[in-house]
Amino acid sequence: MFKFNNFYLGLLVGAIFPVLSWLTFHVWYSTLVFMNKPVIPYFTAILINLVLIRTYHKNGAEKTTRGVMLVSFIFLLMILFINRV
Repeated sequence: MFKFNNFYLGLLVGAIFPVLSWLTFHVWYSTLVFMNKPVIPYFTAILINLVLIRTYHKNGAEKTTRGVMLVSFIFLLMILFINRV
């Protein structure tokens, strides 16, 4: 997985954890204890993406790193915008 250097692969890999966190939040919203702080699953996804960014950058896959960074940045802006409004 870390040997490919493709921007679109970075977009795809970077979108996996934010989508999973969004699905987790909406499916288990009422049953999970920590959901009184609804941004926790989203920030967990961002932290996982930061680990991916570091790993891809360390392995020299700069295009893939840019794709993961773009998805993470857009997702973070969406979280901030939705929680402020």
